[in-house]
Amino acid sequence: MPGDISINEIISNALSHRDLAVHEAEQKKRGMWEKIPELRRIDNILMKTGSRIMSASLSGGDIESKISDIERENAELLDKKKMLLVSRGIAPDYDEPQFDCKKCNDTGYTDDGRLCVCIKKKRTSFYVRKAGWAKICLYKALITFRCHTIQTRLRAPKTESPNARTCRTFFPFAVRRRSR
Repeated sequence: MPGDISINEIISNALSHRDLAVHEAEQKKRGMWEKIPELRRIDNILMKTGSRIMSASLSGGDIESKISDIERENAELLDKKKMLLVSRGIAPDYDEPQFDCKKCNDTGYTDDGRLCVCIKKKRTSFYVRKAGWAKICLYKALITFRCHTIQTRLRAPKTESPNARTCRTFFPFAVRRRSR
């Protein structure tokens, strides 16, 4: 139907955001390289890890010890990089992409290949807004809030209504949980 949104469009949108986050992280990294040239050297060595491991495995001999040496060197380099950043008051993950979803890193799929919860929530939220349920949820949230206020004043048990729970799931700005 016209105006509908597919899972592929939602995932495409998430991937666009992912690309933007990766691009911004690269910009931050390049900026840090200019300020701290040692970081560029460390990052260049770390970026060559895959080819170093491949060369070690193709060269024969004791492959496991060669790979463990590479892993040890990488750990040392990562520690050095972290110390360089922290000594200048910069967070160690400063140049890491900031994804909206930590479960799928904005790919839409979890590590086991399943559709991520964030995509399902975005799809549901779209249909809720499209159907006009957003206004209904906000209205029910206000009624629930008023009921909570009255219950609190009457010293009744503090329970959350199913409507408030549903609204909070899809519209976290609409219903705030009361601190107990």
